[in-house]
Amino acid sequence: MHVIKKDSRYMLFDNETFCLYRLNKIQGEKLYAVGDELVGELCQKISANKSLEPPRSGDVFTSRHASRLVLVISQICNLRCKYCYAQQGTYGQKSYPLMSFDTLKASVLKTLDLYPNGIDKIQFFGGEPLLNFELIKQSVPWIEQQFVSRNLVIPMFCMVTNGTLFTQEVHNFCNEHHLNVTISLDGNKEINDGNRVLAFGLGSTYDAVHKSMEIVSRNRTYDLMIEMTLTKSNIRQF
Repeated sequence: MHVIKKDSRYMLFDNETFCLYRLNKIQGEKLYAVGDELVGELCQKISANKSLEPPRSGDVFTSRHASRLVLVISQICNLRCKYCYAQQGTYGQKSYPLMSFDTLKASVLKTLDLYPNGIDKIQFFGGEPLLNFELIKQSVPWIEQQFVSRNLVIPMFCMVTNGTLFTQEVHNFCNEHHLNVTISLDGNKEINDGNRVLAFGLGSTYDAVHKSMEIVSRNRTYDLMIEMTLTKSNIRQF
């Protein structure tokens, strides 16, 4: 259970059923103050009194259209970035590091059940998503077919990658399906390689990204973005 606050209004999100419930001001303030750990216990008492109110159509917390679906298709990474917030891409999990096609299909279909008017953007994330590139190749045509069969606009596809595993095959696929790419790069070679470290053996992540850029620069039709994490090293150099 998680309490969401928007201005002076409160909603309760049930992460098991994906349902949202309206809370009155007293309920919202009380649950928001105690934190997620105690919310479940208190909600049982509220529910027993049948005082949870479903959201109304058009409510600020409800929509039949999703702006973005993020799919964490890999919980492993070939880098060991010093500032990584996701335990080097694992998110603390040691099992099932790669998403299966069945899980991806279930995720997309569940989202379309909740948001039948479609999804603006589907993002492939990790870990390093290119460690599961086979899933991307499988899933993008399938997703396109699902949206066409529902008379929905095909979502924008995008991927956030560290750029070290980018190949001509990946480039060709991104061109074919207009899969936009965001590559992480923190600055010059000294700053980038100081924080973005290869997991196995010696080498330069900056040089690997530079090699990828040589591929990307040839006949690219998809959008390319660079994402930088600012640290004290960047500030000192500037």
